[in-house]
Amino acid sequence: MSRIGKKPITIPKGVTVNIQDAQLEIKGAKGVLKTPIPEGISFKLEGESLVAERSSNDQAALHGLLSKVRDLGLPLIAVTQVDPRDKNTQTRGSRRAR
Repeated sequence: MSRIGKKPITIPKGVTVNIQDAQLEIKGAKGVLKTPIPEGISFKLEGESLVAERSSNDQAALHGLLSKVRDLGLPLIAVTQVDPRDKNTQTRGSRRAR
């Protein structure tokens, strides 16, 4: 697991986290945020921290990406899995040779 992925997420005072089967619910002064938990990644509360774990190394890149997005304070809009072997799949900013 990457160093970023192992880093616990500190939960600020006044914020509560509820871990459900496939969703995290975070409540704070500014409202409620519900976000789906990707398959293969789980969360657990340890004191005042939230720790992400993955079931296998298949999710390593996603785990690191989500942790980096968190560290930068960026909102996550969506994550879409694409097949890298599919020549017709094009992502924003991709530079595939034609």
